[in-house]
Amino acid sequence: MQAAGTQWITYPSRSTKIRIWYLADPHWMSRSCAEGKLASDIQEIADDPDSYWVGGGDYCEFIGRKDKRFDPKTVAEWVTVEQLGHLAESGYHGIRDMFMPIRHKCLGLVSGNHEYKCQLDTDQQQWTQWLCCELGVKNLEYSAIFDVVLVRAPGTKKSALIQQPLPHDKRTNSWRIRCYAHHGAGAARTPGSKLNKLVALMKQVEADVFMMGHVHDQMARREPMLAANADCTELQAKDRIGIISGSYFRTYTQNTTSYGERNAYAPVNLGAASVTLCPGNGDKPNRIKAEV
Repeated sequence: MQAAGTQWITYPSRSTKIRIWYLADPHWMSRSCAEGKLASDIQEIADDPDSYWVGGGDYCEFIGRKDKRFDPKTVAEWVTVEQLGHLAESGYHGIRDMFMPIRHKCLGLVSGNHEYKCQLDTDQQQWTQWLCCELGVKNLEYSAIFDVVLVRAPGTKKSALIQQPLPHDKRTNSWRIRCYAHHGAGAARTPGSKLNKLVALMKQVEADVFMMGHVHDQMARREPMLAANADCTELQAKDRIGIISGSYFRTYTQNTTSYGERNAYAPVNLGAASVTLCPGNGDKPNRIKAEV
């Protein structure tokens, strides 16, 4: 687990809304990968000046010919035999190229169980770190706590991710949000059991925003925590929100029998979930909204 420090996002106007996507479970190189939807979401992040993202793991399928789960009929048609022979290298280079256009909007990359197993099987533990170095982003390992500080910067034209704070005299307003990102775990199938996994994480870690993937669904949950004001004379509710991000892995694909189909998994919503940070002003409080 990582305590991954602080990053700052400047924004120009009180009406600016900062959206943070949790881009999890693409399962790229699988025939069941919804490549069009993945490309569309990446393009939307690129086009929206106020969108940022965290990578949620399982970027590539990473099931090679030596893996007992390997089935050539489930591999994407464009994958070559040579690429299968160098699966880790081919996969990570492809992921790098896929994310390169939005690297400057990335808050960090979480590793998933597919990356973890691939690295164990190939004795090449440096691949995720290599990917983060290539993209110039933080390595969040399997889970991480990190802070995002929104800083109002009047006179600027659009929001921007920066790695160090502005000088104090230029800060007219700031809001610190603590985030917790975890790839996810377990083999939950029902909506209730998937949500229980998210709620369990929210009870273990002190944070404002929780992001989880792995279970291939889209869900959101508000889980308030009882607190008190600064001098402990008034009870308050600390608002916290959690999201489960959808996958890009289609459970059912024409002319393909995936492991999702063999295990009778339910069809799932494709695409990433996100949170929107709405800075307050005057009597209007800061707000966090989820989009699934």
